[in-house]
Amino acid sequence: MVVSGFLANIRDKVNIATDSQSDNGIDLPLAFTNYQAFTSDILLAVASQTLVDVDTSSTLPASSNLIFEVGSDQSIRGWLNDVEYVVNCGETAAICTADNFVAALNASIGYDDLEAACAGSSTDDKLDILQ
Repeated sequence: MVVSGFLANIRDKVNIATDSQSDNGIDLPLAFTNYQAFTSDILLAVASQTLVDVDTSSTLPASSNLIFEVGSDQSIRGWLNDVEYVVNCGETAAICTADNFVAALNASIGYDDLEAACAGSSTDDKLDILQ
């Protein structure tokens, strides 16, 4: 659920970037989001869901970064620690578009309503699952 929450945040930022294109062709700035609270494990989990061929058996340095760039042509590029990776768009296209990236994020998130996904069922059912 934690990674899904961050994937939803990335999806929302990409949607803002693609919607903020002005009529005169000048891109409006996308807000920078710094996730310093990420442990290397959480950042690696998010990176492995959004980038192709991320080595999940390695450990990231403490001051790692994950960057996504939305181009004026709606292409998406991604970097992990300043190394460019192929962005996971759920397909093998050479250029990942914002629409394809958002669709792949939605598929990875796996739910539309966080409250409903967390609601679960009765306490007895939850105890049965834990046993």
